[in-house]
Amino acid sequence: MRRLFTLLLCLTGSLATYAAGPDVLATAVDRFAAESNEWAYTQKTVSRDNDGKLRREVVMRYDPSRPEDEQFTPLLINGQEPTESQIRKYRRSQEKHRQQTDPQALSQLLDVEAARRLREEGDAVFYQVPLKRAEGESIDPDKFYVVVRVNKQEPALEEMWVRLREPVRTRAILQLETGEANLHFKSADGDSPPTLTALRATGRGSIAFIKVGGSYELSRSNFVHVRH
Repeated sequence: MRRLFTLLLCLTGSLATYAAGPDVLATAVDRFAAESNEWAYTQKTVSRDNDGKLRREVVMRYDPSRPEDEQFTPLLINGQEPTESQIRKYRRSQEKHRQQTDPQALSQLLDVEAARRLREEGDAVFYQVPLKRAEGESIDPDKFYVVVRVNKQEPALEEMWVRLREPVRTRAILQLETGEANLHFKSADGDSPPTLTALRATGRGSIAFIKVGGSYELSRSNFVHVRH
């Protein structure tokens, strides 16, 4: 599940740095990229196992205008205020995660130039967007199917779907049997270009022959535009 979630953040990171391809999609990506990292927000993440049992719930505040080692501040961990030790540990984990999903290193992940228009429904245009293999990444991008919905009047990103076509195995340690996700984009203030506001992912597989799986939900609110 965590590997699938990392891939999803890679996708949104690559959107923020690579704008090409079909005009409507390219313009929507450009608008997303313009302010993609200039928002402070409150984020809630909830992970559950295959039986729906809560694994972890975290509410945190992200502010890109603060020093890098202070940008992520956990407010609640499993309903409790975090200790100073937990805050430091959380910030270290988030910094490591951010390095793994650096948009500059992932700028070629989405092959926007090869995007294929699937259909139109009113103001919405749906594109199937192939993936490229990121440098140092062992997962075969052809095993994922990605669809992006764009509002052609704005133009603006509205939604993204990611689905695993077939099981993924890397180095006989990680095996992802099933996986799919849905990402939502919405304007934070009604005027600015849409930003990522919600994500839900589900998956099942194994790590080092230990079965893992479940669901992961992310929601963002209380947006404040800051200078970065």
